[in-house]
Amino acid sequence: HNSERINVFCMFPYKQVTPLQAKQLTTAMHIHTQTKSSQSRQVINVYRTDRTSDEQCLLIKDIFGDAAFIEKYNVCAMNSVNFVRIAAQVCYYFYAYLQVVPNVDQRIDVSIPSGAFGNTFAGALAKVMGLPIRHLIPCCNENNIVFRTLMFGDFNNRDQTYFWTKSPAMDVQVAYNMERFFWLCLNRNASVVKDIMHTFERTGVYKFDYVQQQQFRKFVKVAYTVSDSQIESITQHFVRTYNYAPCP
Repeated sequence: HNSERINVFCMFPYKQVTPLQAKQLTTAMHIHTQTKSSQSRQVINVYRTDRTSDEQCLLIKDIFGDAAFIEKYNVCAMNSVNFVRIAAQVCYYFYAYLQVVPNVDQRIDVSIPSGAFGNTFAGALAKVMGLPIRHLIPCCNENNIVFRTLMFGDFNNRDQTYFWTKSPAMDVQVAYNMERFFWLCLNRNASVVKDIMHTFERTGVYKFDYVQQQQFRKFVKVAYTVSDSQIESITQHFVRTYNYAPCP
């Protein structure tokens, strides 16, 4: 954190973190005194916003759509807008598989909590690379565009309610990694995906046909969506049964 070459900017939606998490974020701010000029500057800059996670991520995505700005200021994203984050997650799948199947003699299913869909997309890439994965099983909360898209072809954010749930890290109604998944499933045709995303961004809706939905089934046979009451119930079950408090 003492680099003179790095400035870190972080945003968090104040309604979606606990008071303790907010303190963890804001106390990370650090003043660095440059040795050459003896001038102080903020290295880590944390901003609390009144927007949702969706709105924050779309803002970052829009920034990266400005190639001239990105090049001028050498901007790099640390969330899964940056494909490097996805590439690292691919490695996790290979590592986890070898822990479960050291003899590499069977396929596995992987259940994945889904927010922006980067983890599931990384699993799909791992499968394409040859990892013996049978099914990826994404699960989202009541912000369930992932579930509706994969199970019914309903890529729809128009007039959809944004829910503040007990699993705030998954409170995403615009899962921006899905367009990468569409590319992977739809013959890696960027032009097709571009048309899909233009329609979605213009109207808030894109309906996938039966043939396109079958392409999704190569990776995801079934997806799930759960309510806050289910999250609360299963969390209590783990605490009572295993003396373990899982992160919702």
